[in-house]
Amino acid sequence: MSVEFISQSIPHDSKEGVDGRGKEARLSIVSLDAYFPKNELESWKKLFHEFHGMLLIDDKLTDSKVLLISIYMCCNKKQKPNVPYSAVKDLFLELLPPEHIR
Repeated sequence: MSVEFISQSIPHDSKEGVDGRGKEARLSIVSLDAYFPKNELESWKKLFHEFHGMLLIDDKLTDSKVLLISIYMCCNKKQKPNVPYSAVKDLFLELLPPEHIR
């Protein structure tokens, strides 16, 4: 069974607001089962929340922990021990609640 969240950001030039990341509008499907082994999925789901169509990680976690989780998720998705900085950075910024982005 796939756990999927559809996220749609608001265009940054919209009068309705900015998604906090300065990114253009996009529609993407984030599937947690692509990032975690099946035997770990249920445990990890407890740390994620859907908020207005965005997949966010629990805000009780420090940025350092979110960064480590982002590295783990990217490595699992690519099935490699090394992943590009840009992939980790993009995932890290997408997982953080908008108020954490400076």
